[in-house]
Amino acid sequence: MEISENAPFPSKALRLASEFKHRTKDFLYIPHVVKTSIHDATSGLIEISLHSLNRRAEAQIQTLGKEKFLIKDMLSVISEDMDVLDVGAAYGLHTLFASKKAKTVHAIEPDTETIRLLHKNVKLNHQQNVTIVPYAVLDHNAWVDLRTSGAGKKAPRLSTLVRNRPQDVHKFSRTEHVMARSLDSLIDAGTISIPHVMKVDIEGSEGFMIEGAEKLLSGAFEKRPQHMFMEIRPT
Repeated sequence: MEISENAPFPSKALRLASEFKHRTKDFLYIPHVVKTSIHDATSGLIEISLHSLNRRAEAQIQTLGKEKFLIKDMLSVISEDMDVLDVGAAYGLHTLFASKKAKTVHAIEPDTETIRLLHKNVKLNHQQNVTIVPYAVLDHNAWVDLRTSGAGKKAPRLSTLVRNRPQDVHKFSRTEHVMARSLDSLIDAGTISIPHVMKVDIEGSEGFMIEGAEKLLSGAFEKRPQHMFMEIRPT
């Protein structure tokens, strides 16, 4: 008898078996510092070090994966007099590369465990020009629920967006109640600088971010970003 992999029970069993295999590997994994580098046309070789918590994170740090081209493009437009805003900073891969060239970097990240790891990575690289901003980003200011599995795992996502994608529910282990802010409100409050360069990767919340940055993106402040690198995800 042939059983389709799309059938409910077999597919669930395969997924659980795969998850068990990866969790077993991570259980045996010893967290350590991993170095990585990228070549920049103006600055030459740029090196950073990051704390790796699992095999998946180590592979991404070492090879830079799909982020390599984004990082190279981002670095190509950054100069030492620029302010950079990293929205969805995660553990600091883009933040730390940018900090090697920029005047300042504001790194926005809502997940509590990931924020602790981000602080450790900034300290590890002795970067004094990085400011960590512990918020989610939306079109308004409010307390929201964030689905997460902690640092080094599936990127956190707003609970409302997870409900729209039931196939993702199993990827998160808990919910955190976090503060969300609009970018315009953060600039009005002086929490972040008006950036010359922005990188945005916030797991389907990009549209909300844009709506909450109307003043910033329209030039209503004294200046507006010159470059924005944004990963778009369906909600």
